Amino acid sequence: MPKRVFVSSTYYTGNMGGLDGAAASCTARAAAAGLGGTWQAWLSSATSTPLTRFTPSTSGYARVDGIIIADDWADLLDGTLDAPISLTEFGTAANGAGVWTGTNADGTAALYMCGGFTTTQTYHGETGSFSATNATWSKADQPLTCAGTRRIYCFEQ
Repeated sequence: MPKRVFVSSTYYTGNMGGLDGAAASCTARAAAAGLGGTWQAWLSSATSTPLTRFTPSTSGYARVDGIIIADDWADLLDGTLDAPISLTEFGTAANGAGVWTGTNADGTAALYMCGGFTTTQTYHGETGSFSATNATWSKADQPLTCAGTRRIYCFEQ
C-alpha cells in the first residue's frame, strides 16, 4: 500500500520549531483529517534531510485521493513526479503560495533552510511548487525570507 502525502492546509513561517516541530505539525494536520499514521515534513537542516530521516517506501507514494505521485523511493528522488502534490490533508486542492522545503528534489539539503527551520530572522528558506511535477516541486529556486509564510509537504512514514 502506498504511503500517503499531502501539502498542508495551513501556512507556517520559517520557524516551525525545527524539523521535530514540523513533523508534529504534519501529525496534527493528518489527525485533523482523520488520516492517522506517523508523518514527517519534507524539510532539511544542516544535519538532517529526508534522505537520513525518512523511511523509504517500496510501495510508492500517493496523494490522499489515491493518485500515485511516485512508484517508490527512487522514483520520488529522480526529479520528476507522476502527479503534483497539490491536495491538502482534507483532499481539497491547494492554492496560493508554495511550500517550504529547504530540500533539493533528490532529498539532499538545499543552500537555504531558515537555520533548520528554527528562525524568522535574516535567513532565507528554499521553497517548492506544489503544482509542479518536475524538480521544482521541491526546489523552485525562489528562496523566501523566513518571516514569510508557506505550506509544508507531509509524508507518511
